[in-house]
Amino acid sequence: MPSLNCINQIAYVKFYANMKKLPVDFQKPQGDPEGKQYDDAFKPADKIAIPQTIPPMFMAAEPNKYYQESCDKIGKDFQDFIDAAIDGVKFAMDMWRLSSGYQNLTGVGPSVIGAPGCLKTMGPALDMVCQNAPQWQSWSPKKRENFQKYSDAVAKGLGKVFKDFQDKVMIPGLPWCPAFTFFPGPMAPPMPIQAGTPMITCLSALVAKILTPEMIKSAMVDELDGGVKDKDKGKFHEALFDALGTCFSMAFTIWLPSQMVQLVMLGGPIPSFAPPYVPGGPVMANICPPNVCCMS
Repeated sequence: MPSLNCINQIAYVKFYANMKKLPVDFQKPQGDPEGKQYDDAFKPADKIAIPQTIPPMFMAAEPNKYYQESCDKIGKDFQDFIDAAIDGVKFAMDMWRLSSGYQNLTGVGPSVIGAPGCLKTMGPALDMVCQNAPQWQSWSPKKRENFQKYSDAVAKGLGKVFKDFQDKVMIPGLPWCPAFTFFPGPMAPPMPIQAGTPMITCLSALVAKILTPEMIKSAMVDELDGGVKDKDKGKFHEALFDALGTCFSMAFTIWLPSQMVQLVMLGGPIPSFAPPYVPGGPVMANICPPNVCCMS
């Protein structure tokens, strides 16, 4: 199964739903002569504003060709950033799947138990992979000065909530090893679990952190440089992180039941083995060698 199924258009629409306007804090001149001079400065054709960036990201402060051109240009930059951010996170999740596995599992017969924190990553953390993803490296953040800091905040914020989720993942006695109900011999060799299990069955006390848009958004906002937040009078960063948080939370909601856990190797002794009277028995303490790449 794919690691994440993100729908970019949801992020576009969610950004636009925040009703951000350009220019920021615009107030149309009123009275005479200011108001009349302002109206006379534009030709009738200039007062027709048709968005060229579809779906639009910003609203023009008033119907005006020049304001709409700014909305289109800046909105396209934000769309490009959203696309690059989503592609970078997808890449990072694929790398995470290849370097993650379960350790220190125990069990009684067919049931397998893993304490919170049994899901380990052998490679770099998710945020580090995000920051070095080729999709982000090939996209130039110089289109707007703040985009590099936006990308760092997205990587660190999402990496933090995902690590919180991962550190609490546990296995609550799942029947992964039916063959271990009765195994003939003194020792069961390491064997892979016989069927894939949806990731959602491996419970985490902090799963809400990756399923709640507001939590993802808040983590990204917290990681953003304070100077950028202070200078952002239009609060565009909040709309951006709100859009990405909504997109990622929906993607994780799809990912949890579709991501399969398999190829976890389990084995262990059979304490009740006493030939010739007792030729076998349940595997009482599963020995779990380090498992990597058990996410299909």
